[in-house]
Amino acid sequence: MSRETYKRERVKIGRNQEYKYTDADVDRIVKQKHQRWQKKRKAKDTYKNQKKKPTSSYNEATAIFLEHNLPFDLDVIECVVNESTEVTKKNAQAIVKFVSSITKEKE
Repeated sequence: MSRETYKRERVKIGRNQEYKYTDADVDRIVKQKHQRWQKKRKAKDTYKNQKKKPTSSYNEATAIFLEHNLPFDLDVIECVVNESTEVTKKNAQAIVKFVSSITKEKE
């Protein structure tokens, strides 16, 4: 059977069948699936962003402590780190100020 004959037969069969869905039904179904897909994608993106934030916060706190030559432990880093990098910076800088005030008093 040639390719063209197959296409013609398939079209004839398709025309004789009754449709199960109207165009409006198909549009509605496609729209619903698209909305579900968008929700899943948004949830995935949100999850990825939340996962990245603590890593960047850890890096930020570590960089601040290293910049000021302060020894640090994982426990200290976990106390300082927050989901927001801005809050993490403030926390780390507060510890740096506190430690520098203690060292100034000793001198």
